[in-house]
Amino acid sequence: MLARLAAWSIRALDRIKAWLRPRWRFVFWPGLRFGIGISLVSAGFMLSLPLPIPFTNAIPLPAILLLSLG
Repeated sequence: MLARLAAWSIRALDRIKAWLRPRWRFVFWPGLRFGIGISLVSAGFMLSLPLPIPFTNAIPLPAILLLSLG
């Protein structure tokens, strides 16, 4: 079962990798990399706050996911 799961995940990751090929070279400029890092740190901080309001952790989640895929 583990071998089937590994084979399936490799195929899925290969499809995702082909879709997420590098497109924007200007993102690697030092100023933009700093801005991306700051946005990831702030979204991670907001994700870690123990707020008593339901679904408040879902607000920074799409930003973290999209930045990590990039």
